[in-house]
Order: sequence, then C-alpha cells, then structure tokens
Amino acid sequence: PNHRDGRAWRAPHESRAAPEPGDGPRLGSKAIRSAGPRTSTSRGPAYPLHMPGTGSRILVRYSGDLTTKARATRQRFTNQLTRNLKEALGDARRSASIRRTRDRIVIEAGEAIDPEPLRRVQGVQSISQAERREWSTLQDLVDAGLELFGTAVRGRRFAVRARRVGDRSRIALDARELERALGAELAKHAAGVDLTHPELTVHIEVLAGEAFLFSENLPGP
Repeated sequence: PNHRDGRAWRAPHESRAAPEPGDGPRLGSKAIRSAGPRTSTSRGPAYPLHMPGTGSRILVRYSGDLTTKARATRQRFTNQLTRNLKEALGDARRSASIRRTRDRIVIEAGEAIDPEPLRRVQGVQSISQAERREWSTLQDLVDAGLELFGTAVRGRRFAVRARRVGDRSRIALDARELERALGAELAKHAAGVDLTHPELTVHIEVLAGEAFLFSENLPGP
C-alpha cells in the first residue's frame, strides 16, 4: 500500500517520530527574524560528512512558500539568492559551482566551505553539508547510507528520515520504504533506534536520479 512520505523508520512498538526538522518556518512577504543561534536538529554531535579530498558540498533549502509564487517572481528571487550566496562564499567562490533545481540550490567547491555565512543569507530556510550519490534503485540508496553512516551509528541510537524532493512522478520510490530498508541495515551496527531524541539522525533527500545524505540541518536567519 502507498504511504505518506516523510515518516521515519521505526522498530516494532516504537512511537511516532517528531515532525521532520526540514519543514521549518517559511518566509512570507515579511522577513523572519532570527530567534538566536540554533544548531543541529539531533541530540548529540552531528557526524561530519565532509570527506577529505572531495571538496565541500552544501545543500541549500530556500523559503518554502517560494514554489507557490509565479514563475517570474520565483526566477527573480532565486537569481538574487544565488548572487547573495556566491558573495557569502568569500574566497571559496573561486572554486565553487552553484546549480539550482526548483526546490534546492547545490553549492560545490574544491575547498572547505564555511557554512555560517551561508546560513545567514536572507531567503535561506536551512542548509546542510551533504554527500551526493546517484541512484536508480532503492538498494543504491541503502548501500550509500550504510557506506556513510555504518560506522557513525556504532554505539549510538539513531533515526532515519527520508523525503522525496521535486517532481515526485519522476521519483519511483517510497520514502517510508527507504527509511525501513536503511534503518534495518543500520540497526545491525547501532545501539538501537530512538525516533524522539536520536543521537544521530540520518537524512536522505531523494531527487530524480540523485540523492543527498547528511546528518545536520542548520536553520537560516
């Protein structure tokens, strides 16, 4: 049967997960004022996904109500946001490339990127330092998650959050099925599952043909 996306994998008798942290405040006609510094959405230190030699990749989520705007308005907003993000990169912009989808901006550079200036750019909902993997089957994503997080979950309680992003007609995958499959593999190495206060949260955002995996979600201004 079909299931609603965005629900976490759970072991038998586990309670329902809290709402996904990526679904945070949205930017309306007025700017959202910062309520002070906020950090990782998981309890405990986030597992760093930046791997030596691969440069740095930042996944940017922009204000959630933007996708409801007229195409011309959306285009103007994303053009300006892209320019502001490039400026915020500082010296890293010399080696950086920025590409846009309807729902995300992906920044890649040949050197480490400081996320703090990027998360302060107006119009950013949240950012994550992520690893990118191409996929064609659910098993591709399970293998990627196990590769990146199999060691990180050892001795820790974890949760898995998966969601489809973009045109879902082009993403032949059920997010809950992915959460269950990856969760079952990671559970073999972990201290257990904790959907309320996990020490490590494994996030996967699945787009058509590619996916981004990360453990930290830093809110914008």
